[in-house]
Amino acid sequence: MSSNVVSLSGGKDSTDLLIEMQKRGENIIAAVFFDTGWEHPPLYGHLKNLEAYTGIPIVHLKPRIPFDVQFSQEPVRAKKTKEIKYYGYGWPRGKCRWCTRLKQSALDSYAQALSWQGYELPIVQCIGIAADEEHRIEAEGYSKRISPYMNFRFPLVEYGITEAQALDDCKRLGFDWGGLYSVFHRLSCFCCPQGGIAQAQKIRTYLPDAWEKMLEMAAQLPGDHPGRFFASGNRKKGIKSHTLHDLETRFAAEAAFESRKIPLPGMTVHKPALECGSYA
Repeated sequence: MSSNVVSLSGGKDSTDLLIEMQKRGENIIAAVFFDTGWEHPPLYGHLKNLEAYTGIPIVHLKPRIPFDVQFSQEPVRAKKTKEIKYYGYGWPRGKCRWCTRLKQSALDSYAQALSWQGYELPIVQCIGIAADEEHRIEAEGYSKRISPYMNFRFPLVEYGITEAQALDDCKRLGFDWGGLYSVFHRLSCFCCPQGGIAQAQKIRTYLPDAWEKMLEMAAQLPGDHPGRFFASGNRKKGIKSHTLHDLETRFAAEAAFESRKIPLPGMTVHKPALECGSYA
């Protein structure tokens, strides 16, 4: 019998993953969530509700050094000389997705530690990748993390459950994440730049407290910091990279322009912010 560890991000796919595996009688030895400290506040209530529904305790892991500290204060050294190049990793970017790397390392370490507790080997991390995004399995390099004592499974792919089906399943059970999925296609850390400019604009519009927190974070990075760009373009193609303050200037100008338009009958002008709690 497989020794399955469900890796929970707390979003729709990993939530449905845990529920489906339990429903199908899979052997779940642990459910694990890595708390970056940058989660949307409703996520914590959601995890409590998920625990109550499944009866499965969710283990919460935390970074050894808070992500806020690593973002702006952690010394970053040159590989060869070990001299300090700058402080803080800055916004994750390209091959420097430091937050993802640390999260994966913590989850892998937890799974590896379970291999000493008498469970059938290998310990199998179950990841919430849906059937219509199977390409992520190779792209995200899971095969490189396999060891003699730890492997990976993608049960939603095995079950043929798509992203839309996972969200529908969760909604039918009453999970709503404080309305976040009415605005965002997927949930990640509130300050993640991977969603690009479009997601940044949604955060400014619907989560103003989160946007203010992000501006405070950006202000901690010096002007020559390599991680200062929140939205990085391809300079070879002439696409400019943007700092968060560049985007704030742009979004504020766009909002001012929109506010001067005369609304047509029935047109919704004001987009209400989501009530998601404090991001401080």
